[in-house]
Amino acid sequence: MPAARTAASGGLLATILATGVSVRHAVSRALATANLSPGEATWQVLTARAQVDGSGRVVRADVTLRIRRPEVLEHLPLAERVGWVNPDGQHPLMALVPVPDPAGLRFVLLDVLPVTWDGWMACRQDAALPDDADPFCPFLEASWDEARAFARQREARLPSVDELRAAWGPAAYPWGARPDTHLGLEGRPRFDVCPAVGLHPPGSFGHFDLGAWLWHLTDSGRLFGGAAGQEGPPEAVAPEPGLWPVGFRCAVDVP
Repeated sequence: MPAARTAASGGLLATILATGVSVRHAVSRALATANLSPGEATWQVLTARAQVDGSGRVVRADVTLRIRRPEVLEHLPLAERVGWVNPDGQHPLMALVPVPDPAGLRFVLLDVLPVTWDGWMACRQDAALPDDADPFCPFLEASWDEARAFARQREARLPSVDELRAAWGPAAYPWGARPDTHLGLEGRPRFDVCPAVGLHPPGSFGHFDLGAWLWHLTDSGRLFGGAAGQEGPPEAVAPEPGLWPVGFRCAVDVP
């Protein structure tokens, strides 16, 4: 059961420990303890752990979540808002990423989760959930043009390769130097069945599923991530029929 929340001054609403059947589920339970939904809260994962069974399936997850008032974060320098989800109170389920640039460091907001069937249907009136689809699984049927149109509908865009690489971090995997099935899965999903998003802990900037099995569409049309057996952050590749599964997430520029 979620632990009791601890109130504090300075805009801190709560620090909550919660347990779930995935990290995403544990986060939702922690926010529910504070009477908040993931779509309205400003939060940061302090610690996260996933336990897997002998088949590599997540069977339990624990998270410690810090929840703050977004108006407090708005007065902080951008560098101090990195890793917070919805840091301005206007971009739910997006977290700030610092992106190296020849002109200096810039910042973007990037979806913490890939776009799911649930998210796709919320923006597309003509979309229907197939009988065999899980609303919390990534939406894998969008073409590059459809993904760009979806992002524009959200007043966003597809991220660049550099932005996804920045969210990935400098190590071989978002969680560190070595592959670890407790944290993410390499290559194609087991039995070609895509699991739900957010099973494993996020990377250092708060983004889930970057070091897992999913290729990501980018603004250039190239694909990022998803490669098994890689050394270091992956290079983007041209889309090919054998590269699967392919999803996407959205980005928003920060002045």
